[in-house]
Amino acid sequence: MRILVIPERLDDFSRQMSQAANELRDLEGRLGRALGGLDWQVRQQANVEGQVHSARRQALALADEAGRLARFLTERAAAFRQADAEGAQSLGDAVRPYITPPTPVPVPTPAPGQEETPAPPAFEEIIEALDNLLKPIDWISDSRQASRAFNEVLKNIGRILNALTGQRGYVKMMTQLGDFLRDASKGIGFLSNILDVRDMQRYFSGQLTNAQIAEIAIKKLVSIPILKDRLAQWAVQNMVNPEGRWRGPVGTVE
Repeated sequence: MRILVIPERLDDFSRQMSQAANELRDLEGRLGRALGGLDWQVRQQANVEGQVHSARRQALALADEAGRLARFLTERAAAFRQADAEGAQSLGDAVRPYITPPTPVPVPTPAPGQEETPAPPAFEEIIEALDNLLKPIDWISDSRQASRAFNEVLKNIGRILNALTGQRGYVKMMTQLGDFLRDASKGIGFLSNILDVRDMQRYFSGQLTNAQIAEIAIKKLVSIPILKDRLAQWAVQNMVNPEGRWRGPVGTVE
């Protein structure tokens, strides 16, 4: 389960807390001025002075707490923005080798004194690069060529994951995933190593199709939403026998 954090909402809450802190400090000041306007005899009746002092302390404590919360929310919003920016940059760097270079077009010469600033890769370019990589596989016309193309796509996804996470091993895992996507009976051992017992029991009992267990496995392996969702969709659409189900320990599927 993922929790979506919107930095702008944190900013809104921070402003609300800052406003509450200011209002509490203003209340504390009004209580002090009101107490100062009372004569000594009135202050002593029913311990008015003591109650006012207690209320003022509470108002200041609440104001300080609201102020701390406002600062915390502002800092968290900035941290989430930075994490989003760094994640987008890392993803852009990883998929840039797979972006098809556009056809060169004449570039106008900047006017004197005008500097030309190169634009960073747009989010739409990253999406387009993934879509270009995750092309449909034609299993009908040439199954051997289709199998090679299938393997190459998964290896490229593995390389992207290696680059994004700074870890190695994703190319091998994507290759093993490809074994299952092509033949569920041959790749089931790999899935049993990454999925929990409950999911495997549901698959072995026939509750889940090959496509459903493959989607669960992909979401276990890949933590990056933009890659996870597109890879799961591509895999289900291009795997062999997606509607098949496990038919026993001998590894046959319908």
